[in-house]
Amino acid sequence: MKTIYHLRKDAEHIAKAQAASLSPKPFGLNATHGLFCSEEWWENIEAGVIPRIQKTGTITRIFRAGMHNESQCFEMVCQDGGKFEHDCIAANRKDRKLYRVGVRIELTFVESELKRPVLYTDGRIANTHSSSLIEVRIEEELSEMPASSREP
Repeated sequence: MKTIYHLRKDAEHIAKAQAASLSPKPFGLNATHGLFCSEEWWENIEAGVIPRIQKTGTITRIFRAGMHNESQCFEMVCQDGGKFEHDCIAANRKDRKLYRVGVRIELTFVESELKRPVLYTDGRIANTHSSSLIEVRIEEELSEMPASSREP
């Protein structure tokens, strides 16, 4: 499998997230286990203090999303049979062509605590954590897709 995205190399995303976390405003991530993408933060991922969340499966659909269809996205069937959707992300634009139906893909995420929870309009807590993509690995060759996953 080819690694087509790794958060460590996404300087622009890191800078924006760190600026939000360091700001006195209530937006961004708590630095409970280290500032986002700092050495301390990565060490806590390696040690399992910040757990990794792995999504592995086969791409079943490529589609456009967003108000103006500006985002290229994919749907995958995970190993447990569930479906998962995400944006097609690659560090190098040329690697975006690797997103194809039938290709196996692995996404690795971590969850980080928000400075302030996201609330519903009625005041209930919607979310206390943000999910951060740290790595995308994708096969360069098509794999055999299970018959149950194929579109009719």
